[in-house]
Amino acid sequence: MGALPEEVFERELHQRLLSGDPVASQELAAAFLEPLVDRLRTKFQRLGDETLVLDAATDAVLGYAERPSQFNPDKLRLLPYLVMSARGDLLNALERRRRQAGREIPTDRVEDLLDARNSLRKEADPGERVAVPDLQEVVGRVRETITDPVDRQMVYLMAQGERRTEPFAAVLGIAGLDVEQQRRIVKRHKDRLKKRLARLGVELREPS
Repeated sequence: MGALPEEVFERELHQRLLSGDPVASQELAAAFLEPLVDRLRTKFQRLGDETLVLDAATDAVLGYAERPSQFNPDKLRLLPYLVMSARGDLLNALERRRRQAGREIPTDRVEDLLDARNSLRKEADPGERVAVPDLQEVVGRVRETITDPVDRQMVYLMAQGERRTEPFAAVLGIAGLDVEQQRRIVKRHKDRLKKRLARLGVELREPS
C-alpha cells in the first residue's frame, strides 16, 4: 500500500488544480491513484474484479481533476473524498453488471466498437464460407485471453473509444511522467493489445 500524501500537499495540490496548473493533475494521479485503489480493494474484497475497481478509481481521480471546485478541503481529506466518489461509481457499475449478467466488458460498447465478424470476412477469400463468431463468443475470447487487470482496464478504455492519453497513463501508473513519455508508453501498450486482440479476430474500430 502506497504512503498517504500529507495534508499540506493535498491543499497545495487543490489550489493548483483550481488555478489550472497543467502539471497538478499528473501529480494527483501519481500520488492518489494507488492509495485509492488499495482502499477500494479493502472495501470490496469479495468483488473479484480488478477492472471495476481500477475503472472507478480512475474516474474518481479524473473527475476531481476536472472539477476541483466540488471538493472542500476544510470539510474532508482528499483521499476519503475520492473513496466516496469512487464507491458511488463502483456501486452503480455493479448494478449495471448485474443487469448485464456478469459481463466484464459492457456488451453495448463492444457491439458498437468491436467488429470481429467484419475482420474475419475481410481475411477470407470472397468465395469462401467463413464461420463467423457471434458477439458473445467474441466477448468470451477477450475475457479468457486478457487476464492481466491493467490490460483489461486498457482494453475497456479502448472499447469505450477513449482517445485521451491521461486515462491510460493513470491506469499504467505513469501520470507523473512528462506528456511525451506518457504518449509513447501508452501507444506501445495499446499497439501490443491490439495485436493480441487481432489474433482473436477482434478489431478495435476508431470512433468517428
